[in-house]
Amino acid sequence: RLNASSVSAPDRDTGLRDLRVVGKRTALVDATHRVLSAQRSRAAAREKFTEMVRSHGPLVEESVRARTELLRCEQARLEAQLLERLAQIDYLIEKCAVYFEAELHNFTSAGWDLSGPNFRQLVAKLSLLDEASRH
Repeated sequence: RLNASSVSAPDRDTGLRDLRVVGKRTALVDATHRVLSAQRSRAAAREKFTEMVRSHGPLVEESVRARTELLRCEQARLEAQLLERLAQIDYLIEKCAVYFEAELHNFTSAGWDLSGPNFRQLVAKLSLLDEASRH
């Protein structure tokens, strides 16, 4: 097992970048699980509501409560989907950042002369996307 003193600085940086991406990926997987759970809850609430309306009619108190629960489940599903989309964006931005950081470490002065302006423009766009995703 390696410890911090046995790993060179670039290797430590690579490991930290990998951990950042893994953390974002884990958050995305968690968000996806929340969406699936919300979808299951909504399906169960919909089934219950449908059964209540069939057996008691739409205006009976039990049907109204079932409809309220269905609406709550739908709202939870929509919120979970939104958070999943944000987690996807965050994950993709982090992957891009890690890629650009690795490329930056590999640039030579000759490569910077050729690709530097394009690279700076891409980094600026990524920074704007990252800033926009935080608001």
